[in-house]
Amino acid sequence: MITILLAGGQDGSPQQKWYYAKQAMVQEDYDTALRLYLQVLTHCKKTGDISGEVNSLEALAIVYKKQHQYRIAKRYCRKSLQTGAPTFRAYYLLAQIAYDDGRNFDEARRHCQEGLRRFAGNSDLQHYLEFLQREDAARSTAKVRKTVSRSHTQQALSAEERKVVDEMNLARKAPRDYARHLEALRPLYQGELLKLPGQVPERTHEGVKALDEAIAYLKSAPARPPLKIADGMSRAARDHAHDQGKSGKTGHIGGDESRPYERLERYGNWEGLSGENIAYG
Repeated sequence: MITILLAGGQDGSPQQKWYYAKQAMVQEDYDTALRLYLQVLTHCKKTGDISGEVNSLEALAIVYKKQHQYRIAKRYCRKSLQTGAPTFRAYYLLAQIAYDDGRNFDEARRHCQEGLRRFAGNSDLQHYLEFLQREDAARSTAKVRKTVSRSHTQQALSAEERKVVDEMNLARKAPRDYARHLEALRPLYQGELLKLPGQVPERTHEGVKALDEAIAYLKSAPARPPLKIADGMSRAARDHAHDQGKSGKTGHIGGDESRPYERLERYGNWEGLSGENIAYG
């Protein structure tokens, strides 16, 4: 039936040829679809039908993409852009081609973003951009996990960082003992200055008042289990520290727009709630 329809539509109107080309696509008869779309394109160029020309160019790009002829498909997409009146499909197809032909995430995202600047709020472009972000994150996570598995013996924390964790756990396991340790620091305060023996005086924000609050809390606090070091969480935190060390920025959003939970996901899976505390000094 489709062969008869196509035979009857070779010399029909552009609308008929367009219909028969779509039917050919359904049947995966790409040669026939290409021939008919090219005929429609020629007609539209002769009559100055820009909208028809754009639709024909983008339809031809789809046909070539279906056949994995990405270079030709990209050429037709660019021709659509050059008309000055493309539809969102030109950007959408270019993004798909960049992804399908070598997983070029940066190029694919760029096409989506360019399309969204022109067609703000377009759901197809927005959804594909979100898909790319998920896929790229999954790819990055896989790479990181592979790297971590090869170097699992590497220490996640430096010696100085481990001292900080040990100090926190000492306060958690024996809060009253730690309160007595803090009480010994009271005479070393002079206003807002903390003068530890043999060290450069350090200016605090609240002086001894903050120390007294900590002592009072520790004296009434129950003992708690020690914190456990999580390799993935430590690496996620270090990534963010290095990122902000280079940029000089502050806050929880990374230079790559990542949020704390997204940085955690690069190194493993987590459940429930997560949070991030940052101290700058």
